[in-house]
Amino acid sequence: MTRRILFASQKGGVGKSVLARSLSVALAERGRKVLLADFDVDQGTCLRWRAQRDARKLKPRVPTEGFDNPKKLGRPLRRYQDVVIDSPGRLDDTTLILAARADAILLPSSFSLDDIAPALRVIETLRRQKACMDATAIVFCRTGGSKPQEEQVRSILKMNGIPALDAVFPQKDGYSPLYATGRAGREAANPHLRAAAQTVDKAMIDFIDRAGLVAKQAG
Repeated sequence: MTRRILFASQKGGVGKSVLARSLSVALAERGRKVLLADFDVDQGTCLRWRAQRDARKLKPRVPTEGFDNPKKLGRPLRRYQDVVIDSPGRLDDTTLILAARADAILLPSSFSLDDIAPALRVIETLRRQKACMDATAIVFCRTGGSKPQEEQVRSILKMNGIPALDAVFPQKDGYSPLYATGRAGREAANPHLRAAAQTVDKAMIDFIDRAGLVAKQAG
C-alpha cells in the first residue's frame, strides 16, 4: 500500500521543500519507489529542483509531478510505494484534504516563536479535522544553534502534547548551492552538512515507519 507523507505549514520559508526533497532522495536510496508531489504549483520549487536534477542525470532519480487538485493524485498512487507531498505554504482546503488522507504529517519549523505559533495553529486545526495525530510531528529546520531557544520551544510543544523529532536540520549557507543544482542536503560533499541532513532523514523515516506500525496494529 502506498504511504502518503505530507509536509505542511501555515507559512512559507520554514523548510517544507527542503525536507520533502531530502526525504524523497533518502527513500529512493533505500530502494523505495517514490513520487515527490509538488502541490505548490505557483512556486514550483520541487519541479525546478527536479529539472536541475534530471539535467545532471543525478541518481537516484526522483520522479516529481505538479498537482493543483488532490483528486489528481489518485492514479499516481498505484505506481509508487511512497508519495512525498510538498503542500502550499498555507493551511487551505487543499492542505486539509491532503492531511485527511495522509499516513504521516510533518510540520517544519525553526526555533523561532514566529514559526512555532503558526505550527501550533496547524496542529489545532488538524485535531479538529481528526487528522492522523498519532502520525504528526514537528521537524525543526533552518535552525540556529541556540540551546536555550531550542529548550524553550521543546518545552512548549511538550506542554501541548505535540511530538517533535530529536534531530535538527541546521541553517547553513552550504546547503543552498545544493538545492540550485538538483541535490538534497544528504548529498553534500561537506561531511558535516551531509551527516546533519542524513540524521534528520533517518529520524523522519523512523517516525514514518513507527506511525505505520501503530496504524497497522490499531487496524
